[in-house]
Amino acid sequence: MYDRALGSSSKTSKTYGNAGTHYWHRGEYDCAVEAFLKSIKSEPDPSSYLGLGMAYTALGRHKEARNAFQRVIETTDNKLYLFHAYQGLAGCLDKLGMYNDAIEAYRQAISVQPEDHTSYSGLALIYWGRLHKYKEAIEYMKKAIDLEPTEWELHKGLGTCYSAIGLYHEAIDSFDQSLKLKPNEAQTLNSIGLCYYNLGSYDEAIKNYKQVIKIDPIFALAHSNLGLAYQMLKRYSEAIESYEQACNITNYKNHIYIGTLAFICAESGDFDKAIEYQKKAIELAADETKIEYKKRLEVYKANKPWRQ
Repeated sequence: MYDRALGSSSKTSKTYGNAGTHYWHRGEYDCAVEAFLKSIKSEPDPSSYLGLGMAYTALGRHKEARNAFQRVIETTDNKLYLFHAYQGLAGCLDKLGMYNDAIEAYRQAISVQPEDHTSYSGLALIYWGRLHKYKEAIEYMKKAIDLEPTEWELHKGLGTCYSAIGLYHEAIDSFDQSLKLKPNEAQTLNSIGLCYYNLGSYDEAIKNYKQVIKIDPIFALAHSNLGLAYQMLKRYSEAIESYEQACNITNYKNHIYIGTLAFICAESGDFDKAIEYQKKAIELAADETKIEYKKRLEVYKANKPWRQ
């Protein structure tokens, strides 16, 4: 493919390796794979295996990427190559569902470069998002923050971990710190609103959700959350308006929003609207959800709100 581009006199490992790097930076990952394979065929080199692993990763070919990163680890004692290979390997193992092996790879990366925060945050994400071990996630996220205290996403991640185990005040503190570093970040403000909601501080939740919507008017989840907070205060007309906004944004394709809108209409005593919306929710819901939705519909037809 690129013999012509390189010239017949330039078919060396280094030249193909440079070509692979060039293609990788341009996002031409198939070409990068081909170049790195030619480089390795000419002369196996850890830098080409590393580039090959990165290209395979970008293509979602995680088994092949894992093998390439393992070859780097087997063939070099260069700390920089080893660090990136262990991190790349951890990412592949995570994608392959091999979470304990991914954790071990991140720990190896830490042993090579203990001052780099990204391995700690990688560990935190596995413990949090994959294994749901939030205490361990908090521990590693804190270590990442100690090393890189100005990274707003780390504080946001810590807040999310605290929230997952019900430590809402600690979560709010972490989210607030994230906002100091990245003001007006809509998802962070939404998370703060959710913390206040879970604490029963509905007015504070409403305040945050309104701020989110001001920043991002088509953030459907924020409209939904705002509606729930209004509902808890029995401010049904405002709750209905918020859910109608969420439904409009999602083109009335989200059965959860529509079903909740029906629920609030019934709570407010508007059973005709509750029936109308519940029928729409039933049309969109999966079979297992339709069963409960149909039960709700029969309750609304009897002019009663839904009670579990």
